Amino acid sequence: MSRVRDCAGEDLCALLALEQSCFADPWSEQALRDTLQNRQAVLLAEEDGDRIVGYLGIYLLPDGAEIVRLAVAPAFRRQGTATRLIREAFRRAEQAGAGSVWLEVRSSNAPARALYERNGFRQEGLRKNYYRHPTEDAILMTRILPGADGPSVGQEE
Repeated sequence: MSRVRDCAGEDLCALLALEQSCFADPWSEQALRDTLQNRQAVLLAEEDGDRIVGYLGIYLLPDGAEIVRLAVAPAFRRQGTATRLIREAFRRAEQAGAGSVWLEVRSSNAPARALYERNGFRQEGLRKNYYRHPTEDAILMTRILPGADGPSVGQEE
């Protein structure tokens, strides 16, 4: 049975393993530790049994919220983990009073872009040469939340 919960310090090893298996330029243990200690940040994990199979990092800022990380273990992709994490992130952002959620995604990452579009994100801009390893443009995507002329979290579009 899977569940979404907040991450804690004891999750660092599992988060680091996800980083290394999912990203060409993974965050370091210190970056993860700093994010866990940041009062504006929330790290959410989806567990399958006692194993973390995905995680999402979101910053809850005065002018909205930014998803900074989303990783799902390769063996658990396309099973709803990312969508459950995104919907919980929307809920947290709404609770914090955010009017929108934004993120950057590699221009070549078609599966991630499709996932974000299915969850109500729309392309808003481009950041040239944003990513490294390899150097690549980022597509800026935004999702408007309720109270800012958007549909409710979980509402099908």
